[in-house]
Amino acid sequence: MSDTVWVRGVIVAVSSLVMFAFVVGVSRGRRRAYLRLRIVSGVMVVAIAVLVSLPGFLPAWMRVEQGVCGVLLVGVIAILNGGYLRSVFAGG
Repeated sequence: MSDTVWVRGVIVAVSSLVMFAFVVGVSRGRRRAYLRLRIVSGVMVVAIAVLVSLPGFLPAWMRVEQGVCGVLLVGVIAILNGGYLRSVFAGG
């Protein structure tokens, strides 16, 4: 495997831990964690779209894996921006 794959794999692992910490904060009712989760998840979807679209940057299997992660993350964004959670964390 190339260095790019290893570096990207480490970045994905670390970012998943950061996202998990935000989710824990959201589950405890922390508005700042909710805002961070909304922002970071949006940034991650854009980053994934860019990385997947760069020709030859990642092997095909990792492009598919990243694409699936991006699609799942779009679902997370939809939930985070839905009416229920927005009302729960409104104001503050």
